[in-house]
Amino acid sequence: MTTHTFDSRESWLQSLLERFELLFNQALLNRGSFHVALSGGSTPKELYGALNSRGLDWSKIVWWLGDERWVKPDHADSNEKMIRSSLGLGISPFLFQSWHTAEDPSEAAALYETELIKQLGPQPEIDLVLLGIGTDGHTASLFPGTEALQEKTRYAVSNLVPQLNTTRVTLTYPALDLAQETWFLVKGADKAVMVDRLLQRDQTIPSACIKAKNQQLFWWK
Repeated sequence: MTTHTFDSRESWLQSLLERFELLFNQALLNRGSFHVALSGGSTPKELYGALNSRGLDWSKIVWWLGDERWVKPDHADSNEKMIRSSLGLGISPFLFQSWHTAEDPSEAAALYETELIKQLGPQPEIDLVLLGIGTDGHTASLFPGTEALQEKTRYAVSNLVPQLNTTRVTLTYPALDLAQETWFLVKGADKAVMVDRLLQRDQTIPSACIKAKNQQLFWWK
């Protein structure tokens, strides 16, 4: 994993924006479109707002979502709601792939997997995956001790998270491992212990079990 550390919001954000544009241009040359899996949470929201002013050709970007809380898309806890309120505002087209295509989370996950394969092939390689890391080491909605950690073939599943008394839908290791590039976006010195476990590939935390070939840590301390 390549580690980048920053002491200010401005330097962290500028590095992300420059790298994003580089990958965007590479993807357009390679296949004519750029596929990005977004992360929820407050940290990536800093990036989402800044992307709006970069003048990119949004008709060439397809936005996926690495995981979602199984709540209505207009619910305050919804990742989709956060993304729609911070990314692509006033920009058309905004090619966002919602998880909310069925009433049942398992069916919705199956449909999401189908759409991934339809757009990216039987081994769907997402160009860029954005991830965070929780205080328990979870990433996306791959939480310690949950069933989704054992998934070997499916690209998207519903996942019961007993410790939060909730159900999530999430991309799985088979999907995340195929990514062309993966960014862990981390903010705050309080994440130091978990970041160290990630960098040491501590297999007891879900975030350290991703096997994607090009992983980058962008840590704003």
